[in-house]
Amino acid sequence: MTPLTPAAAAALLCLAGAGSAQAFTYDETTDPDLSGDRLAPTVLTAAGGLNTLLMRSTTGDRDYFSFAVPAGWELVSIFHQTYVSADNLSFFALQAGTTLTEPPTGTNPNNLLGWMHFGTSTANSELIDDLGTSTPAIGFTPPLSAGDYTFWVQQTGVSATYSFDFVLTAVPEPAPLALMLVGAGVLGLARRPHGRG
Repeated sequence: MTPLTPAAAAALLCLAGAGSAQAFTYDETTDPDLSGDRLAPTVLTAAGGLNTLLMRSTTGDRDYFSFAVPAGWELVSIFHQTYVSADNLSFFALQAGTTLTEPPTGTNPNNLLGWMHFGTSTANSELIDDLGTSTPAIGFTPPLSAGDYTFWVQQTGVSATYSFDFVLTAVPEPAPLALMLVGAGVLGLARRPHGRG
């Protein structure tokens, strides 16, 4: 987990570009409780920019939610903002697809993209790298590309409240200079004299 400086966080949000007006802000203190059914997670609508989730859990609470990273965008950050609880151990996992195929007991972590425990020690830090390198798990190298992802957050101890930011940025366009060099190389090959027969 990597703490972000305020300057780095501001730069990340600038990279997210426009489109944040449609990004989700979901608050379990005012919005309905997130689904407890891994096969029917709460579907959120993510968009470019900062997507924020504020959660509250009681003992044994499991929350499942999913969202699609739209085409032309990528999930570059899962930032753990806050954690308030007398219990410093909660669970976070993700899987590709629109459901979470693994049950809460007898879970095969090799079918998860990544998982980790979080708590007060991870507040105000980046989680995506730790999720990508967790073992055993499928693993991934951030950013996560366009597609559907389902998340599982669980608190087995006393009640807790926590929040996360999911940051989507536009897929970078190829650099114009690199494109010109590739084009020049192709033209050079086309003009190259053919060998004598």
